[in-house]
Amino acid sequence: MKRYLIFVFLFVTFGCMQVNHDEKVVFNRKEWLNGNERIRGKMIDNIINDSILIGKSKIEVLNLLGDQGDTVGNLSYQVDLGLKSGIMGFGGAWLFNLNIHFDTIQNKVFEVKCND
Repeated sequence: MKRYLIFVFLFVTFGCMQVNHDEKVVFNRKEWLNGNERIRGKMIDNIINDSILIGKSKIEVLNLLGDQGDTVGNLSYQVDLGLKSGIMGFGGAWLFNLNIHFDTIQNKVFEVKCND
């Protein structure tokens, strides 16, 4: 019984930890366009922190990131940041959206956020 409790304690303690060992990747247009949601998710920090899209027009953003289906208003791209949903991560990938907001007067990117 004592071993069982120790096992359960260790499983819960370490099984619930979500450690992301993936390296962050510098944005690369070719890899973004050819990559899946996980590849794109690795580039999010670089896109947001280095303000790569700030000040760009919608056409420039679409040329960099590709057409995501809806080009009216703001743009949104689904990405996988490496987090899992559900109890202890058994629910699968927890997908997020890279949301790109345009100024309505100049039609230039003024904000880029990543939300679930």
